[in-house]
Amino acid sequence: MAFKNFLSGFSLLNLAFKIFVVVAILGYFFLNTSFLSKFNNDAETTPPVEVAMVATPDKAEMEKMFREYLLTNPEIIQEAIAVLQNKVQQQRENDITAIIQNQIETIENPKGLFINGPADADVTLVEFFDYNCTYCKSAFKDVNRLLAEDKKLKVVMYELPILAPSSLTAARASLAAMKQNKYWEFHSSMIGNNGSLTDELVFDHAKNIGLDIEQLKIDMVSREVEQALVYSAQLADELKVNGTPAFIIGGKLIPGAIGYQNMFNLIAEARAKIAAQKASAN
Repeated sequence: MAFKNFLSGFSLLNLAFKIFVVVAILGYFFLNTSFLSKFNNDAETTPPVEVAMVATPDKAEMEKMFREYLLTNPEIIQEAIAVLQNKVQQQRENDITAIIQNQIETIENPKGLFINGPADADVTLVEFFDYNCTYCKSAFKDVNRLLAEDKKLKVVMYELPILAPSSLTAARASLAAMKQNKYWEFHSSMIGNNGSLTDELVFDHAKNIGLDIEQLKIDMVSREVEQALVYSAQLADELKVNGTPAFIIGGKLIPGAIGYQNMFNLIAEARAKIAAQKASAN
């Protein structure tokens, strides 16, 4: 799958660093002098008999206890790292969602990128894709089905040519095809291509659907096409999208080809949320 999980691929160095952090944090609470002083202060105000029962170990004893505990219960380090990873992932997701919400109007109505669907659509599906992405080819069938079934859905296509040099050629040609009002026809032809694309194949697809090739090549290097590609790449970078496909539905980023039913459910959830917001406003 082309999309890389946001938090996958931790190196041994990163893991070692995390273990160090966990141990350091735990050790701080055990060994910090103020922590030990608190025990001593408490001991001074506690009846003598109880003081003897809770006598504070010295630093060497605490270090030994701490070491033995970790050696006996090494799984606590894994648990702590898992908690840390979950918190980091959740924070990253929250940060990305906040970025999307702050830019939602621009993201759903970009200049120079293709928009498919009615002007009065109530839900927007944004897709980042690459013409050489196998999973994007599969996702296209699901998106096409949703467009056919849902007359209130808008789809915005973000070209993200990251897999091969021919991906950039295909993206430029696709955006240039908009000027000849044949984007979706051209897109459907290329995304349905079996195997990897080449520059020659890109122009073969263009010829097959009747595009003016000479004009297409001129438009491929136009300022409008360049600006659209730059904006798409910048947004992908800001949202940490480093693979395709990736979707934005209901203001949330969803990585990977999630299938028709999952997209259908997310669209329904987004629509229900909008309805609830309207109801609460009245």
